[in-house]
Amino acid sequence: MLSRQLLEAVKSSVEYDMPEREELIQLWMTYKKHKAPISRKSAERLADGILKRANDPRTVEKVKKSLEQARKQYTREVAAGKKYADLLTRVAPNPSRDDKPFLDSFRNAKSVDEINLITTGQKIPFAFWKPFPPIELVVYLHEKDPKTGKQLVSIEDGNHRLRTARQVGATEIRTQILWRDEDGSTKKKIIVVLPL
Repeated sequence: MLSRQLLEAVKSSVEYDMPEREELIQLWMTYKKHKAPISRKSAERLADGILKRANDPRTVEKVKKSLEQARKQYTREVAAGKKYADLLTRVAPNPSRDDKPFLDSFRNAKSVDEINLITTGQKIPFAFWKPFPPIELVVYLHEKDPKTGKQLVSIEDGNHRLRTARQVGATEIRTQILWRDEDGSTKKKIIVVLPL
C-alpha cells in the first residue's frame, strides 16, 4: 500500500482534470447515450465509481506509468507515423449517437498543444481517470480500394475519439495500425502518432 505522502505525490504527477462530484453527476445525467434520462441516484453511483477509480492508488500508479510511457515513446511514434501519414486521409469516422462525453473531455484544454497532449495519450482528459487509448486502424492486405487502388483501411476502434479530435482542432492522434490478411489474422501491428 502506498503511503499517503507518496500517493499525493503520484496523484499530483498524474494531473487529473477531474470535475467535482456534482459536476460529474450532471455530466452523467445529460449523457445522451442513455436511452432515457437516468435518475440522480444512478448518476451519483456512476460519478462515485469514477471518483473511486481515479483515487485508487493502483489506478493512479498504472496511469502514471502509462503517461510516462506515452511521453517517452512520443518522439519515436511521430517519426514512425510519417511513413503512414496518408492512412487517416483514407478513412472517415462513421456518424454516431453522441460525441458529448468526448467533446467534454477537451473542455479545459486551452491550446492545440494541450489538445494534442490528450489525443496522443500524454494527458488525462477532463472527467476521465486514464488517458485515451490509441485509435485502431485496420489495413486489409487482401483488399484494395476501387477508387485509389491502395489497400483498404477502416477504423476498428476510436470512431468517437477520431471525430471529436478533428472537431476540436487536434493536429495529431495516437494510432495503432493493424495489418490483416484474408482470414482476419493480424500480420503486423504498430503504434504511431499520425497527423490529422
